[in-house]
Amino acid sequence: MKRILWRRFDHSTMEYCTFHLRETAMISGQVIGDLSGTFGKVEYVVSCLSDGSTKSVSVQVNTLTKEVLLNFRRETSGLWLVNGQERPDLEECKDVDIGVTPATNTLPIRRFQLKVGESRELVAAWLRFPELLVAPMRQRYTRIGEDTYLYESILSGYKAELTVDEDAVVKTYAGEWNAMTSG
Repeated sequence: MKRILWRRFDHSTMEYCTFHLRETAMISGQVIGDLSGTFGKVEYVVSCLSDGSTKSVSVQVNTLTKEVLLNFRRETSGLWLVNGQERPDLEECKDVDIGVTPATNTLPIRRFQLKVGESRELVAAWLRFPELLVAPMRQRYTRIGEDTYLYESILSGYKAELTVDEDAVVKTYAGEWNAMTSG
């Protein structure tokens, strides 16, 4: 088990996250602070299959004005269910991207096991904040150093450099997040 405490560089948000990096990985975390324009708390659990792809996600969002619970599940057929509703638009997705945490970037980095100079695209089921909408998002990861990756959102053009530890857990996220680790 690995525990991480992340802090945004602007000090507006903190996250406590636990990684269980066994054959079937699980991530759980609590984010408190600025949730991309609204203040509150997010608690989440992501469970993975043995290939490192996302199996299920539970997200509880609490702000001063609302409380929302979202449950995602990916069936063996590839069909996603979000709060019990079928989402055929997400069938290409094998990963989840919870928009207010660097934790979910670790999953495709671990799954791809890229060599330096290699790159790979994917489509993630992206939980957008503050709207709390789930949408497919095309992304690319390029390994640019032994412990450094370039993350790109293909449609928006957003890019971020990520550094990772020996378990491929994100330590820094392009001037946005910085981690303190133990375990």
